[in-house]
Amino acid sequence: MDLADVRARGRAPRSERMAEMVRELGETGRLRVGELARRFGVSEATLRRDLTALEDQRLLTRTHGGALAQGVAGELPVRYREGRSRDAKRAIARQAVRRLPAGPQEIVLRPRVKLVVVGGVSRPRSYELVGPWAEQVLASINIGTAFIGVDGIDAAGGITTHDENEARTNRAMLARAQRVVVIADGSKLGKRTLARIGDITEVDELITDSSADAGSVAAIRASGVRVTLVDVPAPGGHVIA
Repeated sequence: MDLADVRARGRAPRSERMAEMVRELGETGRLRVGELARRFGVSEATLRRDLTALEDQRLLTRTHGGALAQGVAGELPVRYREGRSRDAKRAIARQAVRRLPAGPQEIVLRPRVKLVVVGGVSRPRSYELVGPWAEQVLASINIGTAFIGVDGIDAAGGITTHDENEARTNRAMLARAQRVVVIADGSKLGKRTLARIGDITEVDELITDSSADAGSVAAIRASGVRVTLVDVPAPGGHVIA
């Protein structure tokens, strides 16, 4: 979502507004309160509160009338990511569910199914459980199909994420799985982030959306990975092909 989209939609939800501010700050290095207030359709006081919240997360440095970049090239906290590519992620999730065995999904209530919850330490930016405790559990079980979310997937660079601890835990899950399905919206294709999870050849299938770069899709398919593209409903229920 770019700023033109925000203007067309009127006042943006706070999560989308803050995610867009961080994205623009990463590109331009500076934000101006007055300009942002006009673009987002909110008051300058609201924008100042947004900037203060982002400064508390050490994502920027406040200045008179705006803000300057401070290490925003990394991972955006999940509470500011929830509005990004929302429709694409929902469409991808619906496609991923089709890979599960048929029947009720309330598996904890099924007497012949054992539900195993992998522990670990919660990451405040993503709410994921990672670390040695999670890896010990994963090392002791066999996994049929592993669904892995990534921050980047590239034919040459493999699958990557922002955090090295998350990468290590994902790698432990990948090693125990008979089949690996990566789920990633189109913006993740062709990207390489800090921590490597595994090679592209360790992935059986990628589920992404139709906004993905065609060249990146072709390169991943040429690596032997099955790529499933889902269409994303446009506002109003129309489908973007």
